[in-house]
Parts: sequence; C-alpha cells; structure tokens
Amino acid sequence: MAPTPSVAFSQIREIVAARCLLCHSATSGTRIGFNQSGLAFDSPAQIGAAAPLMNAAIQARRMPLGNATNMTDAERATFNQWIVEGASINQ
Repeated sequence: MAPTPSVAFSQIREIVAARCLLCHSATSGTRIGFNQSGLAFDSPAQIGAAAPLMNAAIQARRMPLGNATNMTDAERATFNQWIVEGASINQ
C-alpha cells in the first residue's frame, strides 16, 4: 500500500485560489487582461493538467508574476511536495 500523501489537494486548491486565480481564471484573469497564457485553473482537472508547468513557474519564481499575490516560500514548498507525491487531484 502506498503511503498517504502529506499534501492534500484541498491545500493546493487554497494556494491556487489565493495566489493564481487573480490572473488564471476564466472569470477574473481574462476579464482583467492579465492571463495572456490562456491558462485557467478553475477546476481540479485544469490544475492537474497544468501541474508540472505550474510548479516549474512557481519554483523558478516566474509566477505569480512579480509575486503580486505574495506567494510564500512555504506555499511554494507545499506545491512542490504535492508534485513530488504525484499531484493527485482525488484526495
């Protein structure tokens, strides 16, 4: 039996809501004109599909752009740990 992941998807949803959805949402990001990538993270499926790309940008500190939403180092580490643990959206 696989060990239980230490990072629940609910934690990731909270981080994404607080730090990413300002720009990466079908409702807010495109309306305010910041989401030039076209990526939206409104649903678990969208987050799961983009997880590796999101993590690369988060860990390289390219996102959030200019750290406009004040993502903390702890949040970056949590997101990375979720990736290491398999990035499950089903927990």
